[in-house]
Amino acid sequence: MSHTLIAVRGVANIEDDSPIVARFEIPAPPGVPNGGMSADLNCDVADGPFLGLTAGDPIGGDQIVQQSGAELWGRLTVHPAFVNAIATSVAAAAEDRPSPIRVEIDESAPHAEMLPWETLYHPQEGFLGLENRLSIVRTARCAKDPKTWSLRGPLRIVAVLGAAGVSALDEWRSLRESLAELQCDYHLVVLTCEQSVHDEVSQADPDRISADWIPSDGQALTNSLKDYKAHLIHLFAHGSSDHEGYLEVTDPIVHEAGGDPMYLAADDLAIKLRGTWLITLNACQTGGATNATNSLAYELVAQGVAAAIGMRERVTPETANAFTLTLYREVFRHLNDQLHQGEIALDWAEAMVKARAALCSATTPGPVKSTANRAKIWTLPALYMQDRPATAPVLAQDSQLSDERVLQLRRTIADLRHHLDAIDQMGFPEHILANMRTMVEAEIAAREAEFSAG
Repeated sequence: MSHTLIAVRGVANIEDDSPIVARFEIPAPPGVPNGGMSADLNCDVADGPFLGLTAGDPIGGDQIVQQSGAELWGRLTVHPAFVNAIATSVAAAAEDRPSPIRVEIDESAPHAEMLPWETLYHPQEGFLGLENRLSIVRTARCAKDPKTWSLRGPLRIVAVLGAAGVSALDEWRSLRESLAELQCDYHLVVLTCEQSVHDEVSQADPDRISADWIPSDGQALTNSLKDYKAHLIHLFAHGSSDHEGYLEVTDPIVHEAGGDPMYLAADDLAIKLRGTWLITLNACQTGGATNATNSLAYELVAQGVAAAIGMRERVTPETANAFTLTLYREVFRHLNDQLHQGEIALDWAEAMVKARAALCSATTPGPVKSTANRAKIWTLPALYMQDRPATAPVLAQDSQLSDERVLQLRRTIADLRHHLDAIDQMGFPEHILANMRTMVEAEIAAREAEFSAG
């Protein structure tokens, strides 16, 4: 899969030691000159259309979304390789090949995370974040060793519905409706603080859906999430990006009698949930950073979760509910397409594009290409993924492969495929290269067969 990478980092001005907004580079894809050169990204969310977008209404605001995306495009074109790199991705997408735009934000540049990357507006193609084969994905580097992701048995999903002062009935119903798309065996656990939600969940589908109460202690909650070993975790709560990103989760006692919620930061969640494929933080500001701190969604990915989705700003319950329905419909359709292949790509970029478009349509009637110019709402969900492609092999329920062996096989296959790609560059006679290809392909087939037989 080809892609354009915009690598952003924070640096200080050597002369007077004052920070600049950010510096970025385009690592050179094939045929794109000037890759690796850096350029200053002089964008400030407190200026111009960026400020107008932040201050604008979620729906409306004339052309403020387009103006913001066009401004960002203009600031990026100072890099000589940027337009060529985007053109390469656009050409690949025109051939129906996924070619996402990945924005890799270094931990030293949380201020760059505040920019509305999802609005990036191409003069001819329009919003890249709404193009199925392009999309905008934010990535973070994970310093830890890769986690073993796999599917063995039913798909496991956990939803934590605990937003103080907001009924989660509609959120639960949106999630339940989206499950109609899923074509594999699954088990959903719903943790709630509301009696009405508990009652409705309990009566939904006892064989596949169960209800439980949110524990009254943060550590007990994160331990429960770890014990469920969920592939997908959905959190409907309040959130904040102040100082560091965190969630505010309400238990049944606080819901009924009042009091303080539980506060969960990235460290509380990531250390126990590194095996999770996707964590959706349907909560305000969980995808928003500050000048000094990264967002909660960013931190989860940087600490080992495969992917996380957060909201860049405050959202209404109605927006949250609509997003849940549109997102999981697309996530489940992605899983349906992948399951029969024996390996699931933990890449939610295309699902996010379709969810953004559906969210735009659900709130602003009219063709998406025209309403997106003013419907800020579709720009609020931000997808963060690891910079390394993540996949999960599908194993039989009775597979004898340990998680350690699964990880070892995946690493070996990845190394062999990398070697296979490099053979043509070795300069040997063709008959020697052909023999080398045959040997490496046989090794790959043997490892893949172990997955099937395991």
